[in-house]
Amino acid sequence: MSLDPSKIQLIKDSLARKEPIFFSSSGLDITFQSRILEFNEKYLLIKNTVTPQHIHKFVQSDKFNVRIQMVVFESTVLESDGQDIRLPLTNAIVIEDIRQSTRISFKDKDNVYCQILNPFDQQTYIAKGIMDLSESGLSICTNFDSKLFSPGVCIEKMMLYIHGHEYEDQSGEVIYKRKFMDTNRKIKLQVGIKFHTQLRHNISELQT
Repeated sequence: MSLDPSKIQLIKDSLARKEPIFFSSSGLDITFQSRILEFNEKYLLIKNTVTPQHIHKFVQSDKFNVRIQMVVFESTVLESDGQDIRLPLTNAIVIEDIRQSTRISFKDKDNVYCQILNPFDQQTYIAKGIMDLSESGLSICTNFDSKLFSPGVCIEKMMLYIHGHEYEDQSGEVIYKRKFMDTNRKIKLQVGIKFHTQLRHNISELQT
């Protein structure tokens, strides 16, 4: 596969910022959180975070996916340098690209989160860390499942906090829910929410 300039830049940005990425295989129903270690025209080198109990089914799979932000690369071949995972780009194809705007990833230490008013009781506020944010939506991380995080659920009130300070109030709809294993080997959920209206702030100001 020959990468176009926008995808090359996407990968370079992810590598430079040490952003979390996600990879999975057709033989497992779990996604692994990781990050890019190296990138060149031939391959992506990805930190191996597959746990021992999943290795056999993982290597026996016939398809492998790597998600960088909202772009998914798929390959029928995955290699190893003896420690980490290498995705040959000549064998990979892009099977999904739903980027609508620039997306910024955050770490726990950034103190970026949102408070969501539970739409089912209209009283309880739930605080969740923001994994990434764009002008059109965000994704949050949660340790437990709930009907609140089911696709189609409308959230009429949520306040976004950046570095602990109020940033913007929003509303939106849950679009997806994905199970993944983080780098500490804990099972979590990534929940994607699409805003009803785009952010009023310019999020490019948050890029450092």
